[in-house]
Amino acid sequence: IFVEDWLKKSPHEQGVVQTLMLLRKTGVATDQIIEVLQNIKKEQPKEKAILFALADLYLEKDDHQKSLSLYQEVLPLVSDEMLASKVHFQIGYIHFAQGNNTACQETLEKVAEKKNVYPSVYNLLAYSYSEQNKNLDRAILLVDRAINMRPQSPYYLDTKGWVLLKLQKLDEAKEVFKKALEFEPDDKIIQKHLRDVQQRTV
Repeated sequence: IFVEDWLKKSPHEQGVVQTLMLLRKTGVATDQIIEVLQNIKKEQPKEKAILFALADLYLEKDDHQKSLSLYQEVLPLVSDEMLASKVHFQIGYIHFAQGNNTACQETLEKVAEKKNVYPSVYNLLAYSYSEQNKNLDRAILLVDRAINMRPQSPYYLDTKGWVLLKLQKLDEAKEVFKKALEFEPDDKIIQKHLRDVQQRTV
């Protein structure tokens, strides 16, 4: 790939990495881009832009183990609190996708009380607790933080409705699901959640 030499000279420049990633839209295979990035990583093992790009690409390919390893590798290199929060979210998400709620929760709780938190950290942590039917009062507080940051997110609202459903607050849950559908009317999961709570309140 023509940008490989360019990237070797400037691996820290985000624009170069983005150019490489955009080549996927021109038909360049993801595996070919990964190979280029891996070659750069051998020479620049601590370059954050390369590690992030590789982690994201492996996550797209559902190669959770390689993606997880790379996010864990880049985390100590990140000083910005919000960016670190996003990395924790990605690590937590992978644990959640693998069915490991405990590891997910432990990862996200490390950053949930910091000053600058990526709102999806709150949302995923709340949803993970609801899946285990535990810490539901804390789950409501967490998802409310996410909603306060992004009040029109149908996914955060859906999580709140789901937690309310677990708390047997059915009327509140129904209203929250309805509100979520105002922002994403065709979402099948939210539609199903609303039907579930409506059936319980008949």
